Amino acid sequence: MQKLFLKKLFKRSDDCDVAPGKYYFYVKGHALESNICGYISDGNDFFYSDTFYGLIKKLFQNPYNLNLGTWDYFYYVYESLKLDPKQLKKFKSTKYLFNHVLNCDSEKWAQLLTIDLYNVDVVSPFIYKKFIVNGMSFGLEDFYFRGYNNDTLLNSFYYHIKKISYYMPGYNMAVRRKSKRDFLNHFYNICIDIFGMNLNPTEFDKEKFLSNENLFIKETTQFEVFQNSRYYKRRVLIA
Repeated sequence: MQKLFLKKLFKRSDDCDVAPGKYYFYVKGHALESNICGYISDGNDFFYSDTFYGLIKKLFQNPYNLNLGTWDYFYYVYESLKLDPKQLKKFKSTKYLFNHVLNCDSEKWAQLLTIDLYNVDVVSPFIYKKFIVNGMSFGLEDFYFRGYNNDTLLNSFYYHIKKISYYMPGYNMAVRRKSKRDFLNHFYNICIDIFGMNLNPTEFDKEKFLSNENLFIKETTQFEVFQNSRYYKRRVLIA
């Protein structure tokens, strides 16, 4: 597995529209207790902060605003994970706490915990989507794509559909004769004119195109992708 620094993978670029230069992650509710999943299911699945400890505090919100001490809060975080105690003992963050009882640094702990949560698919640096052919393949096949906003998701979508089309001479020419913008507009119009999807016909609605309104695209998770994808693999992260 390829190694990568945590602060590089989970940091927004400075040109992002939302939270530029901040640390961030996406959460879909995997391996989290219901008290955490409750507010994630309301659409609060994107978290960002100036620090990793700030990220953890936003995800694992203090229940009922109780006055929890630092170690009580650590305990609450682990209690909020639906994981086997044997898994928790293997966490980098729990080993750090065991070895730093008297001089624990909350930010260092949060960085190691973020790595742990990434390794068990609780948090992800990307939004993942799946293109499904739904029996109307035109020779295409299902594929995963990812990004951290609509523009990067569309870039990934185009990259993968272009890569797959390389093995289909007729479709390959149709893709490569068009620029990325022209092809995406062409595909968008097909979704409306041929398949009757409820998309805006007057302009390219990125949000709707990438949503469940599109019969070919569905939400998926990092957990599913790492289980099934041939090309997206987990990184070894370094704090």
